[in-house]
Amino acid sequence: MAQTVHTPQRRRSILRHVGLSLSIMVPLALLAAWASGQIEGALEEQYGRKLQAIAYIAARSMSPDGLETLDSPESMQTPAYLRTRKKLGDIKASDSLIRYAYVLRHVEGHQWRFVADADDRDDDRNKDGVVSAGEEATRPGDALDAHRYNGPLLEGLERAASDMNPTPDPPWGITVSGYAPLCPDAPPEAACRKMLIGIDMEFSTVIAQVDRVRSSLYILAAIMTLLIVLAANLYLRSRDLLGRSVALQKQVITAKMHLAKFVPDTVRRLIDEDPDNPQLEKSPRDLTVMFIDLAGYTRLSEIMPRMAMNHLIESYFSAFLDTIRAHDGDVNETAGDGLMALFLAEDPNQHAANAAACARAVQRQTEELNTRFKGQFAAVTVNIGLSTGTALVGSTRFEGEASSRWTYTASGSVTNLAARLADYATEGTIVVSEETARRLGPEAGLVALGEVRLKNVSKPSTVFRCPHQGGIQAPATSAAGGGSNGAKVG
Repeated sequence: MAQTVHTPQRRRSILRHVGLSLSIMVPLALLAAWASGQIEGALEEQYGRKLQAIAYIAARSMSPDGLETLDSPESMQTPAYLRTRKKLGDIKASDSLIRYAYVLRHVEGHQWRFVADADDRDDDRNKDGVVSAGEEATRPGDALDAHRYNGPLLEGLERAASDMNPTPDPPWGITVSGYAPLCPDAPPEAACRKMLIGIDMEFSTVIAQVDRVRSSLYILAAIMTLLIVLAANLYLRSRDLLGRSVALQKQVITAKMHLAKFVPDTVRRLIDEDPDNPQLEKSPRDLTVMFIDLAGYTRLSEIMPRMAMNHLIESYFSAFLDTIRAHDGDVNETAGDGLMALFLAEDPNQHAANAAACARAVQRQTEELNTRFKGQFAAVTVNIGLSTGTALVGSTRFEGEASSRWTYTASGSVTNLAARLADYATEGTIVVSEETARRLGPEAGLVALGEVRLKNVSKPSTVFRCPHQGGIQAPATSAAGGGSNGAKVG
């Protein structure tokens, strides 16, 4: 079985999620417990008021006439008792929550006596076939010692009152009670002023309601806790993912910055605009190719220290790079003493003019750098070849058994001719092909060198030399598409 390995960062994330979950669950649990207590108190108050209301209505509906004579079991046959018992039975039947309904008379202190009871018959509650002492019904004149709940009873002689403290008195079970005076408006000396109506309810009824509400509350609290914990954990996870995304973006940006140093600007722009850009695939393009050759590189590398030689190459080629970019060119490849650049434009004459102007600027920069580094390096000579025409421009892939290598270049006879013209050039000259000269026109002041044989070129090539000085400007708009003028021969 694979073993899960938690990195320190992963462990910190787990601990953070657990801590957040506990910080949410504990307060919500305490809040649920507090709310449960508040709801329990509110329900008890609600049931207490209900009992008071039932007792009050019952007292108002009952006549006190003859009740003062009901003081012994013998009085149970009198019309006053029968009338009162029937009324108490009707009150009990009016609400399923009522367990007992009765009338009490206060004697003194916490001593009371029953006057009438809706349940005045013995009841074998445990169904054992014997009516025990605890199962005997209460009858007129039976005594009641109410020392445990005397306060609410005395209050019930004056106004509607309730006792929500459960009273476990056999044989009546655990009940809560409501009381109301039988005739609160009678004179103080009236016998009925000592009487009240009592209504009892099983405490289990209240408990059941409280339990239902408490269960609903705890379920709701659990659901809320779960949702909040999930939301909080999703927030932490999204924040972690965002942090990782930001870090990854920084890595990607850093990698792009480093890769940009090795990738031609043309490729970088195409990928930035559309990573699936079809222009990355090779296609015929009209362009001008420039090759810059550092003359005497082999001799210089033999006599100069490696670091000094590297500094020389970087200094000259860095200056050339800025110049090429300024003329809308793109450095494609560098190799020791050589540099290849591509010039493309919608106007077929524009890229030739840009390349020629760039070549002159490179020559001027070379002279300036030679002056700056006089005494440090030997004077450098830069030979340049320009060739214009159609080439396959795009990515080239080299597949090996272990890996593949991609490069973005222009291939074909135009590229090969530019490289050979750079080889042919000597003493810091700029040599251009016949097509380049045609597109530059006579105003470029080119000097014809005639037909020459170039290495690895089967046919003789007509070539021209571009003077270092003189302005080569972009052709007029009317010349777009190429003209028929040839180069001036001088």
